[in-house]
Amino acid sequence: ISRSTREQDGTREVIYVGARQEYSELDDLMERFCVGTCVIDALPEVHATREFAKRHRGRVWLNYFQEGQRGAYRWDRDELIVSQNRTEALDASRQVIRDRKILLPRGGRTIQELASHLAADVKQLVENEDTGARAFRYLRTGTNHYSLAFTYDCIAWSRGGPCVMVVPDFDEEAQMASSILTIDL
Repeated sequence: ISRSTREQDGTREVIYVGARQEYSELDDLMERFCVGTCVIDALPEVHATREFAKRHRGRVWLNYFQEGQRGAYRWDRDELIVSQNRTEALDASRQVIRDRKILLPRGGRTIQELASHLAADVKQLVENEDTGARAFRYLRTGTNHYSLAFTYDCIAWSRGGPCVMVVPDFDEEAQMASSILTIDL
């Protein structure tokens, strides 16, 4: 969970990083924190995610990455979808860190895991074997749930906050589920 700081410079502070396994738990967070905007990965549970968005119509947005898209995020109010280029979205989230617009709690296992997940998305120049075209892409080198959740945080905040965004982890082999939630209290 993150919130605006008292400064008027757009800085946010993370006040909670945690895991949720069930959509009912997300429903509870939506109510408990009076969430205004939520960005959630539409996949892999697209039907359950869509039902979650319908229960919170106008506040929950299903995220889809569209590699061919360029420029601003596209918000489709009818379909409750936000889409964007994955590389551009990850670039924007990393810029928040470089600009020191996010404050993280000190230490702790979960914060170390967050850092590890952020480092698991590595930007590399990739060449298309068929066309020879070269473009930068983020390649996943390890578990990156928190990295994507942080990126969704940045997407949600682009609407002006307050917001919560989550990446539910349905992979039972993962040791830690994957959500960074963002709110403005």
